[in-house]
Amino acid sequence: MSAWYARAAAVPPETGRARYYQPLLDAVKSNLPAKGVYTAPVPHIRQKDLAETGQRPRSTFNSLFGDADNASGDGRCLARELRVKRPGLAEVRSDTNRVARCADEVRIWTFWPFRDGWLAELDQFAEPTRRTAAETLVLMVAEWARRRPEAAVYPVPAPPMAAVEDLVVVSRAAIGPAPALALLTQVVSLALDGRNRRGEDIVDMVHDELMRLAFDAEGGAAAAIDEVTNGVTTLTRIIPTLSPADRAQLAHELGPTFADLMVLLCPPT
Repeated sequence: MSAWYARAAAVPPETGRARYYQPLLDAVKSNLPAKGVYTAPVPHIRQKDLAETGQRPRSTFNSLFGDADNASGDGRCLARELRVKRPGLAEVRSDTNRVARCADEVRIWTFWPFRDGWLAELDQFAEPTRRTAAETLVLMVAEWARRRPEAAVYPVPAPPMAAVEDLVVVSRAAIGPAPALALLTQVVSLALDGRNRRGEDIVDMVHDELMRLAFDAEGGAAAAIDEVTNGVTTLTRIIPTLSPADRAQLAHELGPTFADLMVLLCPPT
């Protein structure tokens, strides 16, 4: 999906497909409460209104967000892009009209800075695990929905398809497009329900399901053992350098975790 975004971003917004994005965001935002619950249905937005706001004939809007390739210089409609290059993602989408297709593109457009932040965060790790990549991706989707509800809520609460694709990729396709979309839709809904949850809290709420879908099905135990072994090896190297106070704090934090794990491994008889 990076190639689609690059093509769309390369065209000046006043002449390319992006000239319709802000009018759609404005139209949605005008129907949202000032703050609070953003999960109520947003009134239908007419194609005619966006075309007039974009100061172009409706035929231009039709060509940009229809099924056919367009000659505007900024590539094909996202719906067609997915159908041609990402059929698995295309199958789980439910774009009912051209305005909905525009909304799908708006989600990706507004999410991209958050996606760049996610990739930059992963760069801070020497060797980020796939689990870390998945957890931080979910966090970024939650933050995007919290900060850009006008992009996340129309026509129904949903994540950017770019994030769905990323989750499939980081899980090495252990999670398919449909369950990835369902999980991230849950993340978006939690972010929009008016309870002012932090992104980290939302990650905690879906974490077990994320692990079950993406990592536990095949080789989950082996991967977890490797991670624990690597962590213990690192601690073994670091602990001798810690002060007595830091060692005591570490014991306080890790002791209950290891005790609970041993109870699960060796239940009392």
